[in-house]
Amino acid sequence: MKNQILAVLVTLEPDKSSRVIAREIVFDGTLAEMYRLIDCDTVEHIPLKLSNETVDVFVDEWGRFANKPLMVITRRLMVFGNALITQTGAEGECVSLSDSARREISYLADEYHEITESKEAGE
Repeated sequence: MKNQILAVLVTLEPDKSSRVIAREIVFDGTLAEMYRLIDCDTVEHIPLKLSNETVDVFVDEWGRFANKPLMVITRRLMVFGNALITQTGAEGECVSLSDSARREISYLADEYHEITESKEAGE
């Protein structure tokens, strides 16, 4: 049975405008799916401390050198290319974002970009 992990995918609007969109997705937790969502071959993990929790931001390690667009996720975090936000379980695996982390990410999204809800990673 596949994992069902609730995460947030941060991307640029498809028309290549500078508008950043964060949307809730469900993905299977595999590295292959992470590569596909982020559009990369090598992921970099960036822990991001929120008010009460830490989330895991996964980005393209070589995004800057691949001329991917710069995106502002928070005042403390800017990345090149897409970003996937999850949390870490007790054994180091990706797990769904907690309700409090989702609320905080939604608050950040209100300040910096727009968050939308979708059920599938490909939407």
